Amino acid sequence: MNLGLSDTQEMIRDSMRQQLQREVSWERVSAVIAEGGHDDALWKRLAADGWLGFAFPESMGGGGADLLDVAVALEEISKSAAVVPFAETMACVYTLTRRGTEGAQAALAEAVVENAGAVAPALAGPGDEITVSAEGAVSGSIRYVDYGPASTHHLVSASGPVGPQLLLVDAGNSGVTQRSLDNVGRTPQSAAAYTRVPAIAAGGEDAAALLTQTATVLCCVQLVAFAQQALDLTIPYVRDRVQFGRAIGTFQAVQQQAADMVSALDAARYLTYEAVWKVEHGTCSPADLATAKAAASRTGVFVTLTAHQLHGGMGMTEEYPLHFFSRRAKERSLAWGSEHESLALLADSVTDETDWR
Repeated sequence: MNLGLSDTQEMIRDSMRQQLQREVSWERVSAVIAEGGHDDALWKRLAADGWLGFAFPESMGGGGADLLDVAVALEEISKSAAVVPFAETMACVYTLTRRGTEGAQAALAEAVVENAGAVAPALAGPGDEITVSAEGAVSGSIRYVDYGPASTHHLVSASGPVGPQLLLVDAGNSGVTQRSLDNVGRTPQSAAAYTRVPAIAAGGEDAAALLTQTATVLCCVQLVAFAQQALDLTIPYVRDRVQFGRAIGTFQAVQQQAADMVSALDAARYLTYEAVWKVEHGTCSPADLATAKAAASRTGVFVTLTAHQLHGGMGMTEEYPLHFFSRRAKERSLAWGSEHESLALLADSVTDETDWR
């Protein structure tokens, strides 16, 4: 397993970074957040430049990117603070193009590649109930759908007579109602209700499992990106900020905290990209996924909060970009399994037999 970037992935990283540096300013991000929506103009530009289609197979008019390629692009988008449903859409695209039905794949390509649409996972949690009629119509409700209001389609999970299944729903259908929710990360989010909404059968139990794996590891990538950006803001600050006649970065206590930030981030990055690689190769176990999510959740919050401490008064200024990354890190640390939920799953797996050969 080689977790170094290939030449192609370096090109993806550099191309995405350069485009976002040109187009995404902090003032633009602040305006989008204040409006409570998403950056629709940027989303359409990403679509026009082929980024929304690059995870589709070449046979479907896409770029044939694998999950590591998607992760590299997502990290740059997350570091830029762009408010777009890239992680959510790519999780659905990756899942359905690998394990989805032909009908769902065709509908997805039309929605995303041809019409710059977005797809949000709408997975039922405890207390949610989704039913599917004999005609394939979806009814029920999902309490939390990330980027639900910004998405043209929802990929809904339901329990059918043969087990878990995924259904692709047009979010613009009159039977879909959404109520916007507030959260600490200010991510566009909704509670969605479905009333006899026609749906396309998108996949069975294998597809549902892959969607959970993919969405979780991409959430880990976001957390790593937020922590990396917080670190990148902090190091120049402590190097230049003078107190008591010297840069605060020369004080041992500050250096120790910065070193702890770097160490934690390196570990979380390795575990995250190892999990991405394993999902791509079909070898990711529940314990692998929980390990990566626990590390990423802990590190995202730890690094961003430590960055606030080292910034002092500047770190308390909400207009400063660090606030965005700390809020998003806290919110993403709870999504797709919090640190404590992930550690509990790991604890349950301690007695599992492992073949070390």
